[in-house]
Parts: sequence; structure tokens; C-alpha cells
Amino acid sequence: MPHISRADFVRGAAGATALGLTAMPRLALAADECRQVVVTTWGGDYDRFLKQFVEPPLVAKGVQVLPDITQEPQRMTKLLAERSLKKGSLDVVSFSDASMFQMYEDGVLGSLDFAKLPNAKYILKQFANAYSVPHIFSAQVIVYTPDHIKGAPDSYAAFWDSKYKGRVGIQRTEWVNWLQLAAQVGGGSPSNYEPGKKLLMDLKKNQPRIYPTQETLAAGIANGDVWLTPDWRARAYMWAKGGLKVESSVPKEGALPVVYRAGYAKNAPDGPCCIAYLDAMLDAKAQVEFATNMGYVPTVSNAKLPEDLERRIGFSEEQRAHFYPQDFRYIAKNNSQWLQWWNQEFLA
Repeated sequence: MPHISRADFVRGAAGATALGLTAMPRLALAADECRQVVVTTWGGDYDRFLKQFVEPPLVAKGVQVLPDITQEPQRMTKLLAERSLKKGSLDVVSFSDASMFQMYEDGVLGSLDFAKLPNAKYILKQFANAYSVPHIFSAQVIVYTPDHIKGAPDSYAAFWDSKYKGRVGIQRTEWVNWLQLAAQVGGGSPSNYEPGKKLLMDLKKNQPRIYPTQETLAAGIANGDVWLTPDWRARAYMWAKGGLKVESSVPKEGALPVVYRAGYAKNAPDGPCCIAYLDAMLDAKAQVEFATNMGYVPTVSNAKLPEDLERRIGFSEEQRAHFYPQDFRYIAKNNSQWLQWWNQEFLA
């Protein structure tokens, strides 16, 4: 989920008003050209909020939106399996940034003409690429319990502090994230996570608590077993909304960003519908609703968040400029051996 420059994160309400006056008629024209779009995406809240906040302008024009709810591996498999077909079964496809990059490398995504997306001009430049639109983003921060930790930790190195022995929570499915943050602490780079392995073995001696899912990790926080863990700031926001007493801080090493993206299949049955749907995902009002309900930050500059919400889920311009860059080719090349090491060495 390409970090080369930055743009203003928030613009005034006048920009949103202008969007309402100028973008929607053009969106309507695009929607007039299509009647059905198949959207393969995540289920749960994400799909529910697409229906509530993104799709209504299209549905009002008579477009039938057909959801295809799967996990990322199944989506990737389906796209690759249908790549030789003249016309596949999927239109709009949603992935996290790393998976979207892999699909681009595999040649299964259609080429985007951003001139046909009125809202594309508002995309924050650091999240822009040629093959997808950025929908929402967050970044990995230090999530901690203020009842146990006085003062916000300012470095990932806090996870190795002996005073937190037995109090660090780890999700067993987050091997890449842990290797990356350990590499940040241990002198690695975006294309060299190997120094992180030694630090993770040192962390193992500190008896971190391992959890299979976000839900079980949250339970560990709730009962006082876990005092700190790395997670998306959006997740910390949702946990807090749900009653967990947690706060979050941005590490001085640079937070790891995650961008959830959408593109369309190269052999999509309905190109015009894809363009209309992607543009609707960038609508400022829809993005603010996603931020309010899911805690993920808008990727467009004309989406203005309430001050309190921005403080809880957002990142300053300086923090965004300091996001830790990702080398997706390096990650894809090494992911299998990292998983093997994680299971056989770290978790064993």
C-alpha cells in the first residue's frame, strides 16, 4: 500500500463543496454507461460501509453492485486463474498495497486513465501510483495501556524493554511487520530485514504473549495481560470505541503505513462501471464516513475530518513524510522464507 512526496492532508470546506458541484455530474455520466459492477472485496464492516457510503450515487443511477466477498489470497488466485480469459468475472478489485503491487507485477490489472476520475486530482501524492486508487490508510503505531504505561513510548525499542517482560502482545500472523520493525530498531533497511531476526530472538527471551487473532489480542489487553503491541492506529481507535482503554503513539523510527487500494481487472466485464465505482471511492464525504466509522484516514486532500477525530486517527505532515518506505519486491521475494523462520525459530 510508494512514498515519494507529500501533499496537504486537509483542505477547506470550499473544496468539498466544489466537489459536490462538479464531480457528481461527471460521475453520473460514467454511471449512465453501465448497469452492473462486480466488486471483490473484504466482508464485514468494510463491505457494509461501501454499501452505505460509496455505492448510493451509483445505485441511484440504476447500477447493480454485486459483491464478491473473499479474503485476499482467494481474490489473487481468482484473478490469476482468469487472466487468460477474454472477459473475466470480476470488475473492481480491492487489496492491501503489497498485494495490489503483486497483482500489478503479474499483469492482471487494467490501466487507469485518471483523467476519467474527477476525484483523482485530490489524491495525496505520496499514495498515488499508476495502477490503483488509494482508498483509505493507516499506519502501524505503538498501542499501549495508559493504566500500566505512564508516558507514551516513542520508539519501537520499547518492545525490548525488560520492564515489559511478559507484557508485549504479538499476533502470530504479523511476521512481516515484526521483522520490519525489528530491522528498523536493529539497523536494517527497507531492503534488508535480516538484522531484525537477531532482535526478535532477543525479544523471545522477554516472553512476549502470542495471539492468533486481533480479537484474542484485544482480550489479552482487556484482561491486563498485554500492555503494549504494534498495530494500526485505526485498530487502536476501534478498540477504544469498543471500550478498551488504549492509546497510541508514533515511533520515532517512522510508522509503517498500510494503504487499502482498489483497481480493476484487466479483463473486467464492464470498464465504465469500474471507473465510476473507483471515483465514488474517492468522494470526500464517503472518505470522511469511513474515517468516522473505521478509523482509517482519507487519501484525498479535500476530505476534512473533525479536529478530535484527526487527532485520534491521523498523522501530521511531518509524520507522514517520515513513514517507513516499503520495498514490495523485496517482501514478495522473501516472504516464504520469513514465514518458515518465524514458525520454526521464533514461534517454536
